Amino acid sequence: MGRAGVVGAVVLVGLGFAGTARAQPCAGLVDAGPLLAGPGGTDFGQVPEPCPATDLFLRLRGELLADSNDFYGVLTAGATLRARWQFSPVWYLSAAFDPATFRYAINAVITSSGVGVGPATVGVHRTFAWQRTALAAYSRVLLPFDDSARHIGTRFGGELGASASYRLCDCGSLRAGISLPATLVVIGGGGHGIFAPSGLFEGVYSPRRWVALSAGAVARLQAAPHGSLTALAARAAARLENRCGWHLALAGDVPVAGTDRTDFTVSIFVGRGPPRGDD
Repeated sequence: MGRAGVVGAVVLVGLGFAGTARAQPCAGLVDAGPLLAGPGGTDFGQVPEPCPATDLFLRLRGELLADSNDFYGVLTAGATLRARWQFSPVWYLSAAFDPATFRYAINAVITSSGVGVGPATVGVHRTFAWQRTALAAYSRVLLPFDDSARHIGTRFGGELGASASYRLCDCGSLRAGISLPATLVVIGGGGHGIFAPSGLFEGVYSPRRWVALSAGAVARLQAAPHGSLTALAARAAARLENRCGWHLALAGDVPVAGTDRTDFTVSIFVGRGPPRGDD
């Protein structure tokens, strides 16, 4: 190998190491997720972000359940406000609240509709970071009031879980997480508990610093009082960010197996985080 070949090889190796060095977790839009794309209000039972940040966003979601065999359907449209506050390099708090949820139900003979307010959650998250990996453990509480559409009963809840992100390169990463939520509904002095864990896995590709595309799957289970597969769902999302820190995202969640009869959930996100800075 000539001198030019040796120099070229050294340059290529140096660029490879530089690319590896830059592939740090929690350093860009490729690590800003996952989004809360599943059905249901607030963020309870959904895998959160492994990387800490301070931000605020509004989620607008629509859910459709159409069962022609039973002549039954439900259309849901809801809004969620969610905020995070990073109060140290590795800790952040989260809070979420549903200001309004509209449900329209119809069967063969009866239709009904209503608008509810609530519920709300508060969570604390602790992040651990290595060269390419970010891992967060968290706990979250479903506050003991339910939406105003629930005329009787009170729902309490608690959740433990973990989320992780592994940076493959500057433009790609893998995400995974597990959520372990438990709820207790108290009606007339009696209680009914549900333990419904879920797991998430998705891949992320960011061809530019201002856009990230993700696709993956979520498994939602009911472990108690009876065991069943609630849903195995495919999901995809696209997220945009400008230099001022404004985010716009679109996400979809489509069950392909399980007992959940929801046909799909679609969500639009608008939010603000720290400025990204110049490219």
